[in-house]
Amino acid sequence: MFTEQVLKKSYSYTFSGTTKPASIIDVAVDTGAGTTTVSGGVIREGNSKTTNATYFTASIWGVQMGTNYYSSTVNSGNLNSTNRFVGVGMSDATGDNIIFCAVPSQNGGYTSIISTRIAGGARTTRATSTSTYVSGTQTVALIPTISAGVYTYTVYVNNVSKFSWTDSGGVFGVPGKYPCGMFGHIYSSAQYGSPGISAYAAADI
Repeated sequence: MFTEQVLKKSYSYTFSGTTKPASIIDVAVDTGAGTTTVSGGVIREGNSKTTNATYFTASIWGVQMGTNYYSSTVNSGNLNSTNRFVGVGMSDATGDNIIFCAVPSQNGGYTSIISTRIAGGARTTRATSTSTYVSGTQTVALIPTISAGVYTYTVYVNNVSKFSWTDSGGVFGVPGKYPCGMFGHIYSSAQYGSPGISAYAAADI
């Protein structure tokens, strides 16, 4: 009898200065979303195109987990009072298939979401919360559970469970092995960026 053992992996990284690791792949989940730069130890998306809308950028960290069952966490960068969304996701290597959460800054008054992007198409919101916010440099995590082959994804802020989505119809399927950070940017007659991310971590469960 042959038994394959999968080596569980964990990663963590803290941004410093203006250094952006070469392994990071930016993906415009919404056409016109900006790419990321690092400044002051925080990675943050650049300006979007100047059409009034919300734009999400994914930064695939460039690390591959040992399994499709892992937690993914980011630390909010807390850059300024006009911040919009910061989040975290699970992706394939190219960003064509992503499940992610995005949480607004406490003073933003926007709705938290769990969304998916399938086969490079438009993102689809799967669950929302009007009472979930990130304040200061709190953590945001997306953690799956599996029951009878069905994935449930739960959003945590500072290790407190906030809201979930159960993929009961297998719409998204098995998540990719590449953790990513998410940046939600709004253009509304001016550019309003995310809080940015100061650190990330991911660990096979």
